[in-house]
Amino acid sequence: MSRLGLLASGPGDPTFLLYLTKESNELSMMRSLVIAALALALTVTAAFAGPVTHNQAKSIQQAINGQDCYGGEMETESNGKAAFEVDDAVCRDGVYDFKLDKDFNILSRKKS
Repeated sequence: MSRLGLLASGPGDPTFLLYLTKESNELSMMRSLVIAALALALTVTAAFAGPVTHNQAKSIQQAINGQDCYGGEMETESNGKAAFEVDDAVCRDGVYDFKLDKDFNILSRKKS
């Protein structure tokens, strides 16, 4: 309890009202900070890209081999329609980034 709260004698005392206002403002601010932190955590988690499994890597490699490409850094993608992403795949005409859907169909091929 704050020192100001100890000085308050009751509901009619102006210091008591000041104490209540101070406490409710602190709780309101704390509640807002907690809500903002939770929203940020959920956003970061939703946009997280992670590693692919061995079987996924084989399927991704097979898909980009059809484009005369190999290698690259593969990861899962959770934004938009793409389920997988390959960065810096080496192709005959340069280095490309790919986005693939959940069935390993190539959605986009962009020069790095």
